[in-house]
Amino acid sequence: MTTSEHTEHVAGGDHQSATGATAAVAGWDALAADGSVVHIRPVRADDEQALDELNHRVSDRTIYLRFFALSRSAADQHTRHLTTADPLDGHVALVAEVDGEVVGVASYEPMRTDEAEMAFLVDDAVHGRGIGTLLLEQLAAVARERGIRHLHADTLAENGPMLRVFMDSGFTEVHRLDSGLVELSMDTAYAARTLDRMAERERAAEERSLKPLLAPHSVAVIGAGREAGGIGHEVLMNLVDGEFTGHLFAVNPHADRIGEIPAYPSIADVPGPVDLAVIAVPSVAVPAVVEACGLAGVSGAVILTSGFSELGADGRQVQRDLLKLARRHSLRLIGPNCLGIVNTAPEIRLDATFANVRPLPGSLALAAQSGAVGIAVLDHASRAGLGISEFVSLGNKVDVSGNDLLLHWWNEPRTDVIGLYLESFGNPRKFGRLARLVGRTKPVLVVKGGRSSGGRRAGASHTAAAATPDTAVDALFAQSGVLRMETLEELVDAARVLSGRPLPRGSRLAIVGNAGGAGVLAADAASALDIEVPEFSAVTAAELTDDTGAVGAGNPVDLGAAATPATLEHAVRVILNSGEADAVLVTYAATRAGDVGETYAAIARAAADSTIPVVVTCLGAPNAEPQVVLGDGSALPVFPFPETAVRALGHAMRYSEWRTRP
Repeated sequence: MTTSEHTEHVAGGDHQSATGATAAVAGWDALAADGSVVHIRPVRADDEQALDELNHRVSDRTIYLRFFALSRSAADQHTRHLTTADPLDGHVALVAEVDGEVVGVASYEPMRTDEAEMAFLVDDAVHGRGIGTLLLEQLAAVARERGIRHLHADTLAENGPMLRVFMDSGFTEVHRLDSGLVELSMDTAYAARTLDRMAERERAAEERSLKPLLAPHSVAVIGAGREAGGIGHEVLMNLVDGEFTGHLFAVNPHADRIGEIPAYPSIADVPGPVDLAVIAVPSVAVPAVVEACGLAGVSGAVILTSGFSELGADGRQVQRDLLKLARRHSLRLIGPNCLGIVNTAPEIRLDATFANVRPLPGSLALAAQSGAVGIAVLDHASRAGLGISEFVSLGNKVDVSGNDLLLHWWNEPRTDVIGLYLESFGNPRKFGRLARLVGRTKPVLVVKGGRSSGGRRAGASHTAAAATPDTAVDALFAQSGVLRMETLEELVDAARVLSGRPLPRGSRLAIVGNAGGAGVLAADAASALDIEVPEFSAVTAAELTDDTGAVGAGNPVDLGAAATPATLEHAVRVILNSGEADAVLVTYAATRAGDVGETYAAIARAAADSTIPVVVTCLGAPNAEPQVVLGDGSALPVFPFPETAVRALGHAMRYSEWRTRP
């Protein structure tokens, strides 16, 4: 959630930003440091009693640090001022609410044309949860929109917590100590440091907020039927068959057990805490179920049920009401209208989907706005030997969005590559900023659906996706380092090259193998992608010719159809040791005279210590393994055609080049 960009929804949401009058009415949801939801909104006249209660709830020490005196009457007078001030005077006041209770207030009073004085009060009970920081970020955002360039504050030197809020915020500030009083001036503009600090705070809060959803210790499937074929039943069976490591419950008022899993009449009857609820009930029953989950203390829910915003205006209103219900209980939602979620970590083993595909464990994190697309990618990845760390079917994105998952996967240790299938961007500016930050350490691959008018119509009908002009998407991706994939197959291919393998340090490609025609096709594909296929030096060419009997040693290197695994191994070693390539493509055509297994082993030995990417094309062996496994357990991707391999390497080169830019 990001308050500073005026999103009306939690987390880094892909949701539309709301500024000006709309935002002033609705307020903004944000994540506290502990992952709970905080609602920030403008002060209203009817807040007087709540603010008085806050003034009398906090300690004497807090009153003294705020008002520089032990005077609750001064605090009450300030409350009158906050709730009755004329907004035309430029005064702004915001309150923070947790579970419907006012727990903090921030305000500023104009001083000069572009300057104002700010003040804060936060309930003692919520200190340490980052609520003061959230109020500061939002107050600065409102001030900046209204032309205020500098916010000032006088703070007692002994008020360490408030001083830390200012100095850790990332906003550019200067301060001066005078007779025990710190006079502080803060710029409201976003500096690079400001955005970095905000992103890191969001990441930490997002991690805590999403952990019960994506790494639960207990799961309840609400709407799990006794008969096979129903969505709830199949999700429950997937959790059982996938050997989920936590506690598993079914909620069904008409059964005591579903298979071997105990069933209870309602979520309130389930013994012990429930981290994740998977909801598979008719759409009319979903709001009541979400409310019951909130009252039961459930932390997150995946709503599989369809029949919401994709049905039009009435469905959109029901979906908005659903979000409000969840917000009241700090309950995070995935969906509705989605396939479910997967976490392959051995200590979790969560398959809360109704898909037939069980993905391999691995390092690609995947989110898809379409459940069918998610199934297709999971299936193709498994066939290609590419494992998944986590998978999230986003559906209508009522709450958790692609932006939230970017933050979550940024530092997720099992994830090397992030793949997204999106049909809409609700907050493109936020997506671009996050993708740029995440992309410095992990590649972000995106297939954007809805490029055509027909595609946009289809997206609107099945996930209520709002269209974004394709030219704007291209510009957004180029600026943020996102690798745009044309197809799902291309996403999987690029992820195979980028997952767990070194990046190319340039654009020089070496091609070597026993099939001259494959080398020609690879070189032509490289040329079309502006990938260099340089001629080897005389020294390297001579070594290849003398030691391997290569038919052609200039690059591509043609070892001839009779080349043995040992010959191929030596040729690859020569090229890797030459320093004349940034990536190597090994092309192998299987024949009755050769042995695919021995050839794979030879390639593995040669590439074991490589510091540049090595990929393989295996032709004429339909049952060959899709990867060459190295001694350390990592693998080289094997592609069926040289053009496919070159295209995937091209993405890796493009990403590597972007990372080196200042």
